[in-house]
Amino acid sequence: MSERKTATGEYLDARTMGAMLNINRESVYRAIARGDLQAIRVGRSIRLPRAQPDTLLTGGNRDADNQAEQDDW
Repeated sequence: MSERKTATGEYLDARTMGAMLNINRESVYRAIARGDLQAIRVGRSIRLPRAQPDTLLTGGNRDADNQAEQDDW
């Protein structure tokens, strides 16, 4: 498991984030691809902000959901 502290906060690797969310690493990657989780690439690795699990648990990106509803009108 990997946890890094930076000047802007703590970042986790996909395996650690998956353990926090009780999902596997591939599910974390799929959530990133869907846009449910935001991540940064550092070299060949992907890091996710530690404060982000609530985003996935509460239904993802609310701004995108609200925009999609407005577009339907």
